[in-house]
Amino acid sequence: MTDNVKMCPVFGFYAVSRKLIKMYTKELEKLEVTYPQYLVISCLLQEDGQSVDKIGQELFLDSGTLTPLLKRLEIKGFVLRNRSTEDERQRVIKLTPKGRDFEKSLESLRHEIRSKLHISHDEVQQLITIIHKILSTDV
Repeated sequence: MTDNVKMCPVFGFYAVSRKLIKMYTKELEKLEVTYPQYLVISCLLQEDGQSVDKIGQELFLDSGTLTPLLKRLEIKGFVLRNRSTEDERQRVIKLTPKGRDFEKSLESLRHEIRSKLHISHDEVQQLITIIHKILSTDV
């Protein structure tokens, strides 16, 4: 651990974020998916049929970033982009069978990365609790 992390946990979050994204990006290349595409698929695996706006809120991304990303996921056959039946201005994103099947690859990928990091499932859950606590504050 560097002295920067001991002095400032924010530096630690930054460094960990960069390290994890680098690890995931390397593994996701084998699956022909980018890290942002992985985030969208993961979001939809938790709740399918979300609007572009809701996905953007969940991932802290604007629609200008999401739209081309979603188009590429549709071209790859992972999602379908349809107009909302309630509001024609809204797009609803749904996983295709290929997108749902991708979850199997993600489970092994997550396990592999957790193993490389020597982090237990319980430690991951503790980290998730802390992250949710930080993200839920209105600052």
